[in-house]
Amino acid sequence: MSNSITYEDVNHIVEKLLHNSNKVIAEAKNDRSNLFNAGRKVAYYETLDTIKNWLTIYGKNFSKNISDNDFEKKFMS
Repeated sequence: MSNSITYEDVNHIVEKLLHNSNKVIAEAKNDRSNLFNAGRKVAYYETLDTIKNWLTIYGKNFSKNISDNDFEKKFMS
């Protein structure tokens, strides 16, 4: 087993984070007064945005299943 993380590993992590963020986004939309859920939504956005930026720096695609425009819309609604 290699000690190095591959692009495929990162892509798998991103896909899992995107999948998990769907529940958090839905919870935040259902109860906009719940600041904890709003904070979780922001945390997912910041995490994924940071990964997206680093992958861009290294010339890699963020995710094969979501475009930059979709990413922004997903979290800003």
